[in-house]
Amino acid sequence: MQLSIKSVSIAFTANGRTVLAGNLSRNSGSNGLVPGKPIPVTGYVTGKASDVNDLERQFGVQVVAPTY
Repeated sequence: MQLSIKSVSIAFTANGRTVLAGNLSRNSGSNGLVPGKPIPVTGYVTGKASDVNDLERQFGVQVVAPTY
């Protein structure tokens, strides 16, 4: 069974507070998910942060399984 990517979201947090966030799109050349391989995405985030070096990153990936 091949899963496909529906959406990818990203959040950058500092001290438990989200300071940057955004939704990313799957690159058109990428098909499905391969365990252990990166998911190629593009996009941008919005928000305000004075220093991005110490921010924690959190990703969320929503996948879709084919229906038979």
